[in-house]
Amino acid sequence: MQEGLGKYTDIEIKQEARMREDQREEKRAYEEPIEVQPVSTEQPAAPQEYDCVCSECGKDTTVPFLPKKEWPVYCRDCYSKRRR
Repeated sequence: MQEGLGKYTDIEIKQEARMREDQREEKRAYEEPIEVQPVSTEQPAAPQEYDCVCSECGKDTTVPFLPKKEWPVYCRDCYSKRRR
């Protein structure tokens, strides 16, 4: 036991020292500057458009998904009519 420390054991002294070092490390972590990533000014890419034929009127049109043969595909006009 060290002189002047009274009732504390060597283990308690070491634990206290570790706790204080941990607190100093946490404080340093908060004080370090944060690395900031630059914000992109580029516009996001437009979705790919696929050419197809409207299942209702036969007009050529484009859709933002890959059409499947077993599902009908509609042009904008026919699609809006079907939604009503």
